[in-house]
Amino acid sequence: ETLVRDCVAKRTRNGSLGRRIRINCGGQDLQAYESHLLRYPGTLLSDMISPDGELSHKSTVFLDRHPLCGVEIVNCYRDGFLPEKPRHIDPEVWQSELLHFRMHKSRVPIPGLQNFIRLYQSDDDHIQEKKGKPTGKVGLFI
Repeated sequence: ETLVRDCVAKRTRNGSLGRRIRINCGGQDLQAYESHLLRYPGTLLSDMISPDGELSHKSTVFLDRHPLCGVEIVNCYRDGFLPEKPRHIDPEVWQSELLHFRMHKSRVPIPGLQNFIRLYQSDDDHIQEKKGKPTGKVGLFI
């Protein structure tokens, strides 16, 4: 009963944003409120917050992933959109990190994600044309 009362008090103090979660991503220390990380159910960070997830009873986690991608992905949860193609991140690295964080598994559409897929397919088609290979859809996010 005391734990429930403490949780309710904590939520009301910060405008119902929930706990502040610390994510160390490749050495980059990131923080986000629990409610923001729940924005895209089905993704890695959202699932970690769920009742049976790794962050259900603790508020910090280390992910051995690309630190710049971690910043952009946590910002996506906070801001509500995903950058299509961050200039400071190689497209293949960005794709790999989006797959690892399971952004494509979100049960809620993520603004910007489909645009990235189209851009990536367009870039791949252009590369394949230069190599004389047939173009077509890339097996991205399957």
